[in-house]
Amino acid sequence: MSIVPSNHVQRPVAVIGGGAQGRRIALMFATRGGEVRIIDPDGEVGNAAVAFVEQQLPEVAASVPDGKPGTAEYVPDQAIGVKGAWLVIEALPENLDLKKKVFAQLDSDADADAIVASNSSLFASRLFTTGLKTNDRMLNTHFSMPPRSTVLDVMSDGHTSEEVLNFVLTTFPQYGLHPNLVREESTGFDDYPEPKRG
Repeated sequence: MSIVPSNHVQRPVAVIGGGAQGRRIALMFATRGGEVRIIDPDGEVGNAAVAFVEQQLPEVAASVPDGKPGTAEYVPDQAIGVKGAWLVIEALPENLDLKKKVFAQLDSDADADAIVASNSSLFASRLFTTGLKTNDRMLNTHFSMPPRSTVLDVMSDGHTSEEVLNFVLTTFPQYGLHPNLVREESTGFDDYPEPKRG
């Protein structure tokens, strides 16, 4: 039985954290006409993140093959914001206790086939996914600084399904992203140069 998301094109992406990285990640996933939900407890941060996406989206979507501006929405409540999402990306401050709390909630809040990722470069995702029942669909996806750099590192939490890893590696390029698989656990990922286009 497949554990990767079904009908991902028709489903939203949820980004937890509306700061500098979170809003830029949300921007990239709004480039193919879909819905992105930005989740943050601070309404001012969340609304500013939506405004950033809306301002940058036309130009960035035009740079993505088959790109089309989608929509961004601010959702203050995590359980509501992740409902129905095919992908949930945590982009919160590098606080291990906070990440443990968020991922424990996502273990039950996220849809059964959702991919749940952390943008952390400081912590390996196993530090907050070990023991969770859905850690086979959890992983690190560390973004540099999109849309300036569209390269990201993809790393298993030690239990991530190969099917999930392959799905990320083949699906993220549809959004103008360039994922690289990290084959051994690492933290403090290097920033890769922007790939040449053409």
